[in-house]
Amino acid sequence: MDTLEAYNATFARLMVLFVTFAVIDQMRQEPELLHFGLWVSTVACISGSLLFSFIGALMAIVNTAATPIETLAGRLGLFLWNAFSSKLQHYNLLNH
Repeated sequence: MDTLEAYNATFARLMVLFVTFAVIDQMRQEPELLHFGLWVSTVACISGSLLFSFIGALMAIVNTAATPIETLAGRLGLFLWNAFSSKLQHYNLLNH
């Protein structure tokens, strides 16, 4: 029973660290903390980069399982999806 209580106490201490944080409300209260445009561009670039990386991973699986005839599913498509992902990541770094 002592280990369960210790686990619960540790979990409770960790939960204090993970407080709910509303970004929009925080930007309204303290506008100098975070610029809204930078936040939106960061979220958009990271989301787009994850999307293109996921598409590239799916096309790599398709390319491994079959011999695709279409350009977007073939080797050139893999380069294309990864290039899109890389460009969005690069753009995100330039914004900061």
